[in-house]
Amino acid sequence: MTWRLQLPQPLIRRIDLLTGASSVVAVWTQMDRVHYYDQRSAKSLGERVIDKMSAVERADPRWRKFLDELRAPNSSYLPLVYAANLTVHSAEDGSFHLYQLADATLVLDVGGKESVIEVEDGVRFVSLDLDRQLGLIVGLDRGGRLHLYQQRIRIGIHDTDLAMDGEFTPIVLTSLSSKAILAIDGAQIVTFDAAGKVRKRLELHYLPSAIALSPDGRVCVTADADTGVIRAYDAETLMATHQRFAIDLAADARRSNAAAGGQPTTSVPGVLAINNRGVVAFGLGGLLCVTSMNRMKALPASVRS
Repeated sequence: MTWRLQLPQPLIRRIDLLTGASSVVAVWTQMDRVHYYDQRSAKSLGERVIDKMSAVERADPRWRKFLDELRAPNSSYLPLVYAANLTVHSAEDGSFHLYQLADATLVLDVGGKESVIEVEDGVRFVSLDLDRQLGLIVGLDRGGRLHLYQQRIRIGIHDTDLAMDGEFTPIVLTSLSSKAILAIDGAQIVTFDAAGKVRKRLELHYLPSAIALSPDGRVCVTADADTGVIRAYDAETLMATHQRFAIDLAADARRSNAAAGGQPTTSVPGVLAINNRGVVAFGLGGLLCVTSMNRMKALPASVRS
């Protein structure tokens, strides 16, 4: 079932597709406010404002309770949460957490035991991601270097030849079990293996407005900032496999509230998400659309490169 829903808020900042006892769409309209919907029916499952816990309170027993409550209604841990002065990345089962503090310090928390991750002096990450199963940490610094850590152990630092001074803020993503590592600078997509070696590069003919990687590392999707076209790629070969205008996908989706019948404020997705079953979610301003790759046009092999 595909559907669209107009939120009262004017902007969707992030979407998480969470699989557990049931499938839940977590929609962030503020850094600290998340709305939950049933993925199949679009039924509201409530919302939550994240408590303003402080980093200096992590020794307090309330911090463990706070971490344990960073879950969606289906009990899945939220992948990324912004607290008062730190960012929390959580493992799928909550067994470990990665904290990025306001001063750029990285702290790994495994079962309540914290370890500071040794980062080179002066390094600041423009993007950071966590393999939520194995604990591989991937970071992209201001100089375009890829940093890899297996939990707190540094694996290596690698030059990527990514452009770091364009209008697009570069992003690095990793899948579960580190099956795929992907970085994008707005002009190209680059994939790496778990050791940091470049696998593939794809030069883009458009500026992306959003990108997402499926948890299994098989598919990445992008949105075209000019046309609003959503494109799906095989994450291993970087061959385009499907595409369609986001506005057409939204128009085909079932309207889940009266406000969703109006014209979106934009035709360009600002956020994207995709799961292992090909469910694709995106935001057009404050319009949430949950659809499927099956609703997109499959590209013939002759035009996939």
